[in-house]
Amino acid sequence: GRLDDAERLARSVLADTPMPDVRFRLHKALSDALYWSERNREAVAELERAVRSVPGGDRRQGRVLAELAARLVPDGHIERGLRRARAAMEIGRREHDDTTLAIALEALSYGRLLPGWIGDGRRIQRLACGYAQESGDVHLAWHGRYTRAWYAMHIDHFDQAEAMLLEERQRAEMQGVGWRLLLIARSLVLVYGTGGRWGELEPLHAEIDRLQPQNSIGMDSANALSMLAIVAIHRDELDRAETLLNAAEQHGRLMGRYDDLLAATHGLLLEAGGDLPAAVRMMKKAATIAERKGFLVRLRAYGIDIVRIALAGGDQQLAEWAAAMLEQLAQRARLRSVDGLAAQARGLVTTNLIALQGAVEILRTTPRRVNLARACEDAGQLAAASGGPSGVDLLRDALEIYEEIGAQRDVARVEQILRQAGFRRGSRNRGRKAVIGWESLTKSERRVVGLLGDGLTNGQIADRLFVSRRTVESHLARAYGKLGASTRVQLAAMAAGH
Repeated sequence: GRLDDAERLARSVLADTPMPDVRFRLHKALSDALYWSERNREAVAELERAVRSVPGGDRRQGRVLAELAARLVPDGHIERGLRRARAAMEIGRREHDDTTLAIALEALSYGRLLPGWIGDGRRIQRLACGYAQESGDVHLAWHGRYTRAWYAMHIDHFDQAEAMLLEERQRAEMQGVGWRLLLIARSLVLVYGTGGRWGELEPLHAEIDRLQPQNSIGMDSANALSMLAIVAIHRDELDRAETLLNAAEQHGRLMGRYDDLLAATHGLLLEAGGDLPAAVRMMKKAATIAERKGFLVRLRAYGIDIVRIALAGGDQQLAEWAAAMLEQLAQRARLRSVDGLAAQARGLVTTNLIALQGAVEILRTTPRRVNLARACEDAGQLAAASGGPSGVDLLRDALEIYEEIGAQRDVARVEQILRQAGFRRGSRNRGRKAVIGWESLTKSERRVVGLLGDGLTNGQIADRLFVSRRTVESHLARAYGKLGASTRVQLAAMAAGH
């Protein structure tokens, strides 16, 4: 994890003009140090120098071509990177080099993931993992397992991603590898943030702050900080969000590029601060970066926000673009959550209640609770404005999720919509003013207790409701207290009675 020392040492020895074979290895080592610092463009330049310093077609060139591909693809040079990966694959097959094949396949998988072909990317990544294990390279095998967790998150298997990362954290703790612990903590921020488990982010943030001074690894830092900033915005902690975003943007400048996620997060902060025209401009910047680089898959994180802010700011063209891109992503990804986002975007652009209600029903079958809450809010607001009876129920569903995850800013917004529709917050609780007994349970708690009454285990309930086991345990703990039950049998009997 001492990347600054590695860089200084490599540059110092290179200055002595060593023999070509040594220069090759030093350029490659320097590229590694720069890459893990997220100075990707400099890393690419060093690998280009390494490629030129070895004979064409031999094993060393195959490995460097593969690593060059792995640098180029995430930097937005997807086609150029894929060409390098294919050339490396040819050498790897000819030389029977599992290491080259593993790295090249990893680049190919990412080259399919970024434009939205998530299933293809995951299948190729599994092949890469197999070659990484066969190679005997411990670091390469670790990186393959670490990447598998990312792909699990991309296909909405948050519990699986968490389990993989926690297993790797245990290994890293036993081995005393601090920089891996730092990377894993950043990845868990993304898993918990996307899955709506915001209560678990503070300990992770503290862990990152503790590990960061000891390790100069920059990988995924901007993404994790952006996620923490987004959560702070939803919690109406705008000063904290600005501090986090400034730190994320510093990492973005270090990488030599302005990231689309950073631009979108900045747009959300500007909107929260009341500067809608600037928010629209920043969302347009995020869209431009994503389109230029071909990072269609990233629109899952902020595509709906582009549509929403663009419509609020009167930019119909930008909203239409984002909706069309989400529909294209849905065709490629073939995931329920992306289908729901595409339906939601189209419903917002066309003011189509049926499309918005369809988005809600799709997202109810996914673990993306934050996306579901926003879809319920959008559908509920339109239904309430048109006098439909379902509007209030949808808004209350959104409110319950927002309260559960601690999104105070969103809670205040939905409460205002309910008041404007003629419903006071007090009317929401008339049916369950009790603090004990069945009527005191929230809708989520009733669902969990009901499934327990059907004989399901905590794990089976989590799978059925697309939530984590920890969320199920939290709901059950509150239900035990409210119902005065001390055993699962008693709780199941109460559920059967209702």
